Amino acid sequence: MQVLHTAEIRRGEMELFSCPKYPATVAIETNYYCNGKCFFCNSVASDRKPGRMAVPLFHKIIDEISSWNVPITISLNVYGEPFLNPDWLHLFEYIRDTAPMCKISVVTNGSAIDDEKLDHLMSFRNISSFGFSVYAIRPENYQRIMGLPAETIDKVDHAIKRFSEERPDIPIGVACTFDPGYMSVQEKGEMIEKWPGYVQPHPMVYTYQHRNYKQIFTPNVPCQQPFCSLPIYHDGRVPLCCFDAEGEVIVGDVNEQTVYEIWCGNELHDCRALHLNLERGLIPLCNGCNYPFNAIQLVGLNHSRGKNI
Repeated sequence: MQVLHTAEIRRGEMELFSCPKYPATVAIETNYYCNGKCFFCNSVASDRKPGRMAVPLFHKIIDEISSWNVPITISLNVYGEPFLNPDWLHLFEYIRDTAPMCKISVVTNGSAIDDEKLDHLMSFRNISSFGFSVYAIRPENYQRIMGLPAETIDKVDHAIKRFSEERPDIPIGVACTFDPGYMSVQEKGEMIEKWPGYVQPHPMVYTYQHRNYKQIFTPNVPCQQPFCSLPIYHDGRVPLCCFDAEGEVIVGDVNEQTVYEIWCGNELHDCRALHLNLERGLIPLCNGCNYPFNAIQLVGLNHSRGKNI
């Protein structure tokens, strides 16, 4: 397999650009099972079988990342609820002890968070961000959107209070969207009032893997995902991006390759080239995906060939 230290890519009239030598974030799916049934999540209808990442495979990934000696972020999510994995504490500890230069980022629905887990979490100095997926604050609406008991809101609230009091250095985020299809203006105000400074609304991302998806435009603006992050499924396969719930575009397998080989490999190389050549539509997964970020801005290109984007 060809290993390109700067992943230099040239296709047709495309300018030369450099991709980071290592991904800024490696997202590891430690547990592909979620007790929530969020109606906006494309994994709800996925045919992938639930499962947990084997601890030896997790060790292999972290050992390699540690050898890079680069302060990247390790996210313990792709899909699934990480705190339903009975090995969750060992995984946190292994990152702390083996790759101390790296930061841990995690997102949870909060349903499995209790004081015992919070006691452990408060001791980790390498947590760089802790996010809670909430998406509604009124009980009936929360149950409709998240498919979880309304009491989970109280668990999230308790956890946020403990973090704010005991670990104010850890950035806390409450993930939601202000799309009127999810929350009314009044409910939006209630959420901001309940968690001032923590609410982080974002646009919803949809691909045709989502139920009832209707493509309303065909984008060809390059996406930042293939250039800055590398997701790894619980079984070791590596999809093109974290919005691929089905494993439709697999670019490698850490059971057989190193993380670095996959990051610099031909499969990702060619996908990045299509994005930068404004031909992302040739990748069915990317065609119609509304993820809003622009990889051209990320790598600082002056991409002015006059194509309509």
